[in-house]
Amino acid sequence: MKEMKLLEHKVKENSEKQNEKRTNKEIQTALLKIITTAIVILCLLYMCKEMGENPLPTKNQTSHKVNEFFIVDDGKFIVTDFQKYLGDGSDVISVTFEVENIGKKEITIGSGMVKVIDNKKRVFESDWDSTWPGSLNPGIKGSGKVRFEIPKDASELLVSFRTDMFDFGGADYAYVKLE
Repeated sequence: MKEMKLLEHKVKENSEKQNEKRTNKEIQTALLKIITTAIVILCLLYMCKEMGENPLPTKNQTSHKVNEFFIVDDGKFIVTDFQKYLGDGSDVISVTFEVENIGKKEITIGSGMVKVIDNKKRVFESDWDSTWPGSLNPGIKGSGKVRFEIPKDASELLVSFRTDMFDFGGADYAYVKLE
């Protein structure tokens, strides 16, 4: 009888040790998953920072003129007009453009996809009162009028266009000299 109790005690003790090992292994696995996920997220954030938006033209990039058609991805664009309004502390420029979706899927032209760049490589975002063509299905045309507030010393202005909503360093841009 004593041997039976001793055997039961050893079996119970063994079972508890195995459960403890299993629990420790599960904790280690869960921690490994959390650490791996955190590392992946940090790497992605770093890559997004390193590959961030860069609308500046390269040295070999050509610029288009006002009233000249150009293509960016699936968008066929033309800048039809631009105006400069002189202000007291800053100026405002207004760029009017048309775009046609020449692709086979929808494109979107909206805020952040049209920017102005000056001779000092400063990049200007559009004002809130701009109008955008929005989403365009294949074969559909739209137009927009985009306003930018710029400092008085801004010169040699380029307007940049893209059709990719997100630029992680690989979006195609086209440029128009505002002369």
